[in-house]
Amino acid sequence: MQTLETYTFNSHKPGANLLVLGAVHGNEPAGTLAIEKIMQKLVQAQITLKSGSVTFIPVCNPVAKQEDVRFIEHNLNRILKRHDFEKTLEQSYANQICDLIEKADYVLDIHSTHLEGDLPTVFNDFVTEETSAWAESLNVGTVITSWRDMLGSAGVADEFSDTVFHSFNHGKKALLVEAGYHNEPTAEKLAYQAIEKTLKFFGMVDKAYTEANVSENTIAHMYKLVFKTEQDGKFVQDWKHMDPVVAKQVIAKLDDGSELTAEQDGYIVIPFPEATAGEEWFYLAKKD
Repeated sequence: MQTLETYTFNSHKPGANLLVLGAVHGNEPAGTLAIEKIMQKLVQAQITLKSGSVTFIPVCNPVAKQEDVRFIEHNLNRILKRHDFEKTLEQSYANQICDLIEKADYVLDIHSTHLEGDLPTVFNDFVTEETSAWAESLNVGTVITSWRDMLGSAGVADEFSDTVFHSFNHGKKALLVEAGYHNEPTAEKLAYQAIEKTLKFFGMVDKAYTEANVSENTIAHMYKLVFKTEQDGKFVQDWKHMDPVVAKQVIAKLDDGSELTAEQDGYIVIPFPEATAGEEWFYLAKKD
């Protein structure tokens, strides 16, 4: 099985042990590019760690990245748990990532979304005072909670094991950043800021990117997951991630004439027009 490339920078002083993940999905380049940029600055001593250590996995799914696809056989961020008998490369990657998560104190997992114009967000799945303060410090624009509650309501919690969930199960704290559309230069920039601001938040560096993205973060709570079914249908408009919706607003229409609507005022989350049967089509979040 293929060994993932990892890089560790150690201050040799007490402090946080941070793990930063990129390209858990192979067609999401922002995290990889941001990690490569900050590693270069660490190597060149443009950034100096004053406490703790940071480990980077620039590419968590190299076989998918090589093909520029989300995944090959398994969505890695749905099978991120221990696999006693590895049958695929992605199961091997999951085991290797689990090893590093279990050695870390904190995990920052960087992703990007499907559509041009998608807004960046931070997912704080297991809310504590510390994770809330950390998420706020990133100043991305929107913090989304209640991911696991939503999965439980949908009856699929057992099928979704991801980086944040594995971290939580092992006593670690983690955030997942959606940096915006895959191919937007701003996604790479935001991903880089998220890493630098995380290092600053945990007192690992003196300086961080100081430009404010937004003046105040919006808080939203996930409440519904909709899978694409065998029944053909399509969105009623070109939805973007975090587009606002109101209760009873039609999101999509199926070919049998039925409509899928929002149940509460809030937002559509990570709409995926190209989803096929069985894949996640869209999510809904309610306002705080």
